[in-house]
Amino acid sequence: MTEYLIPDTIDEALRLLGAHAGQAMIIAGGTDVLPDLRKGKHAPACLVDVTRIPELMRIEVDFRHSLSGLEASAGFSDSRERPAKASIPEDYLDINDSQPELEALAGFSGLREGPAEASIPENHLNIYRKGGYVTVGAAVTFAMLREHPYLQAHVHALVEAAASVGAAPIQAAATWGGNLVQAMPAADGAIIAIALDAELHVVDAAGERWLPVLSSFLGPGRSAIDPTRQLITAIRFAIPATPWGTAWRRAGRRPSLILPTLNCAVQLVLDERGERITEAAIALGPVAACPHRAAEAESYLIGRAPGPEAFAEAARLAACDANPRSSIHRASREYRLAILPVLVAEALGEAAERAASDHKSLLNSGSNPEG
Repeated sequence: MTEYLIPDTIDEALRLLGAHAGQAMIIAGGTDVLPDLRKGKHAPACLVDVTRIPELMRIEVDFRHSLSGLEASAGFSDSRERPAKASIPEDYLDINDSQPELEALAGFSGLREGPAEASIPENHLNIYRKGGYVTVGAAVTFAMLREHPYLQAHVHALVEAAASVGAAPIQAAATWGGNLVQAMPAADGAIIAIALDAELHVVDAAGERWLPVLSSFLGPGRSAIDPTRQLITAIRFAIPATPWGTAWRRAGRRPSLILPTLNCAVQLVLDERGERITEAAIALGPVAACPHRAAEAESYLIGRAPGPEAFAEAARLAACDANPRSSIHRASREYRLAILPVLVAEALGEAAERAASDHKSLLNSGSNPEG
């Protein structure tokens, strides 16, 4: 590698990629790219650092309607500044193996400043909505996700998944977009993105498009996004118009700094009365070559009242649909299949409790979605 370039705009980043004709590579947090460079997995002529592009550093929550008298497309955004220079430890490229890499990084203060306090009106945290989107810039770090007030109040599983990525110093550097491009079947950022039915905004010389996160996975470590020619600018997911809840579960030999034995993210959306499930998403990893949606279990839940019996059967169906492998470093196939229904049932139960709380909040706000 001979160059390290830091563009200020998306157009400039694309121009740099084009000028190097496949010999440049996008870098953001670097927590995956830099160790991969040391191992020889990539050999770009230059790295294009996108962490100074303002659009990639924003978290935006857009509501189509609110009771507070905001405009029909009301919203707020939260963006964080970066320090003028990135500080990378000299020994960062000399870390040997995946586990020592993570442990060494635990003592690294990160490429970015810690999250600043967001300035968000209090009424946005309990706002009545008629749908909308959360849009997260691709260079937003897991620490920024973990500390965002709206996400803490309403998208619990995303905050919990962000807190599972490595340790705090890693979360201060690692980005959600970079985690998705790595395309690992048990990546915490990937499992929660799929449970939220998230999409990627992808730009390249030919134009731009929205791509479902699930469609970006081609196999272990294989992404439909080419970081030598394409750039993810944002990840977005919908805010349901009716009561909803999410939950996160992760099993491993320890809570962080190790790859998970299993991880699970779920999303439940209830009808306006809070009595029946209208939408369900159950994302699992690593139970297949790519992050996995338990489609049969999801279909089973639609139209049913949330409760232990329904969740137990959905968990059983999710286990029947899973195909984990044995790993000497993590767990046997049999063990994974044994604990999977427990994780799914627990996550569904917690998501249902949060959806019920969301329904109660809507009623207490004086905005009865039942009319």
